[in-house]
Amino acid sequence: MHQILQSYQNHLFSKLREASELADMDSTLILRRLSFLSCWTISSSNWSSYALIRGCLPTMFIDLFVELSIPRQSAIKVVAAIHNNFVQKLRTRIWNPRTYNKSKWEDAMNITFKLKTTPRPSNLPATLYVPFSSLSPPTQFVTSHDSRTDWIKNSMIQGLP
Repeated sequence: MHQILQSYQNHLFSKLREASELADMDSTLILRRLSFLSCWTISSSNWSSYALIRGCLPTMFIDLFVELSIPRQSAIKVVAAIHNNFVQKLRTRIWNPRTYNKSKWEDAMNITFKLKTTPRPSNLPATLYVPFSSLSPPTQFVTSHDSRTDWIKNSMIQGLP
């Protein structure tokens, strides 16, 4: 995850350097301001990095291009392309393998689509249902997940590719 986020930052910095060269300006201060944003620091308590992953980008990403005389619409297109590249890397390196492993685990546990989509009968106590997160995986490569974002948090914390 760190490598993917670093790639995102490098790509954005590269485009800002190109824009600063076109504007005949020094990019040092701009890149320094951008590098201090909290979204580049991954930790379990830093929600701005999760926001970045979810597509909530800091306005500074666009504003810095505009400061370099790049039209706002062009800046938006550049930042969107960089972010889309980041999302694709997340999908191919983290999400797809995680989904595949979870599918294998569900197959091994005989969890069918019908079982997953059948509502819990109202006359049964909730204790008869065991959440996915509390079950042990069939292999060491499959990790438990409590929510849609836990896989992101865990990959950030554990440094998974």
